[in-house]
Amino acid sequence: MKKVLLVEDDDNLSFMITDGLEEDGFEVLSFQEGPGALDALSDFMPDIVLLDVNLKGNLNGFETAEQIRFRYHSLPVLFITSRNQLEDMKLGFSIGNMDYLKKPFGMGELLLRIKELLLKNQSEKNTPEEIDEIRIGKYRFSPDKYYLRFEEEEIPLPKTECRVLKILCQHKDHVLAKNEIIEQVWSVEDIKSKEASLDNVLHSLRYKLSKDTTITIITIPRTGYQLMIKK
Repeated sequence: MKKVLLVEDDDNLSFMITDGLEEDGFEVLSFQEGPGALDALSDFMPDIVLLDVNLKGNLNGFETAEQIRFRYHSLPVLFITSRNQLEDMKLGFSIGNMDYLKKPFGMGELLLRIKELLLKNQSEKNTPEEIDEIRIGKYRFSPDKYYLRFEEEEIPLPKTECRVLKILCQHKDHVLAKNEIIEQVWSVEDIKSKEASLDNVLHSLRYKLSKDTTITIITIPRTGYQLMIKK
């Protein structure tokens, strides 16, 4: 049974969508505001999110979708909205792996869009990746897709963090000089100009890898850094 997380603040529309999806065999969990839906993500683990754009509370649909995408790189999102301005659509599509359905709509059209997105997502998951994921303790790291995966959670990585982590992985258990990292990542000769940037990147990586306590990125004073994984 596929799971749908529905975020819609119109009670009548939420009831109609829930009833129609459950009749078609879906399991549905519904919320009226973004924060509650975000809190439920890890426990409910939906296969797709249906998301209104104009939500009550302190998060609109786009902001909620960005936080969903930060946690789960490939979870499909379908915006159900009366807003169809070009700028809104550009903003939504920039989030990635999503689609739009303009209100008002019928259940037949909604079901068709959901099934198309689920099929597309499954097809992409089954496509062999060009480069295998790198195992870092309990994490899996995809340098091509720019994410870390911990259990079912996908953690997107900025390109700079991705480059630094890839270099550390290539030299695991060995001390890597600070200037080597800076030269490879930023292609600059003035090492001092990027030392603060490197420190910020390493601080962020340590936080994102902190769910596995066997992983450490050690600072070697006046020398460099070392990625170690306890066995």
